[in-house]
Amino acid sequence: MQSSTDRILTTHTGSLPRPVDLIPLLFQPPTEQFYARVRDAVASVVRLQVDAGIDVISDGEQGRQGFHLYALRRLTGFVIHPETSKWMPQDVADHPVLQQKLFGSGGAQDVPLVACEGPIAMADPDAIGRDITTFRQALQGQPYVEAFMTAASPGVIASTFPDRYYGDREAYVLALAQALAADYRAIVEAGFVLQLDCPDLAMDRQIHFAGAPLTAFREHVEQNIRALNAALEGIPPERVRVHTCHGNYPGGHDRDVVLADILDLLLTVHAHGLSIVAANSQHRTTTYQAIQHLVATQGWPQDKILIPGAIDTLSPVEEHAETVAELLERYAALIGPEHLIAGTDCGFGTMVGVFETIVPSAAWDRLRVLAAGARLASQRAWAQQAGAR
Repeated sequence: MQSSTDRILTTHTGSLPRPVDLIPLLFQPPTEQFYARVRDAVASVVRLQVDAGIDVISDGEQGRQGFHLYALRRLTGFVIHPETSKWMPQDVADHPVLQQKLFGSGGAQDVPLVACEGPIAMADPDAIGRDITTFRQALQGQPYVEAFMTAASPGVIASTFPDRYYGDREAYVLALAQALAADYRAIVEAGFVLQLDCPDLAMDRQIHFAGAPLTAFREHVEQNIRALNAALEGIPPERVRVHTCHGNYPGGHDRDVVLADILDLLLTVHAHGLSIVAANSQHRTTTYQAIQHLVATQGWPQDKILIPGAIDTLSPVEEHAETVAELLERYAALIGPEHLIAGTDCGFGTMVGVFETIVPSAAWDRLRVLAAGARLASQRAWAQQAGAR
């Protein structure tokens, strides 16, 4: 991963708005028309990121219906059932009116239930190559600092799609790790930074462990991290960053786990970068306090780069550039600006058509604000460092 050397670099968490005419194609079996439209969309989204002032850019997940759903087309062993899934955050269930508004009368997200009912293996080993080629072509001639590609973690797949084959969760998540590792290696070998999307490391607290003691949830996180690190074996940590969050849905998030309760575990992932929620009102203060405590008691790990969200992806209220700058300056003062990259709390297109609180045009406005705030913070942070010397 590229470090910030003379200014705070900017990035985001990977997913960006898709063109309206591409969206229907995402829900159909892929055709040449689909691949051609994805190539155009990726080329466009790369240019838009550069124009917005983003330094570390992605393909925007343009060819994916959801940040982890794409994996179901690449893996064997999964079966779609007519009954609906029962995914329900506890903070939403606490408020029946909100539950009705977000999920309808069924009390659960109206999507088919997908379960693992056979051995997991990579069914389409060429898929990641197509993604890499499309992204590489889009990057030609564009000025950017670094490029990254996202991939779902074994833990988020295991937590979303129930196991009816392995009979043991650790065996299930390790089987996923073994299959997904091929995509991870391909991304890094192509010269891109690998971002592992791991909402399971935080979000599962309010989904699966809302009534359980914290120790049980931490054991779950440790299990998922063991699988993740197994999948990352042989990949240099400096080519990896991990993103975790509490779900990109418009609930109260008052049931979210605070960073202080899991930070020690997150730092054991074999990854150089850590992308975390830091901007929204539920986590802005507690995330900072967790990092502050770590620095005060142990010091910031010199082999880690922090990517705090400086843009709230749950609210349509736009930040001012000074708001972004203030957050970044606080972290720069704690860990040093060279260990900092400005990011977003989550994505702007995490799941197509689901919980879209920020319209596409506003998403690009927010990235421009992120870049403007990072410029302000950079001027002050490096000036402060120079003054201290």
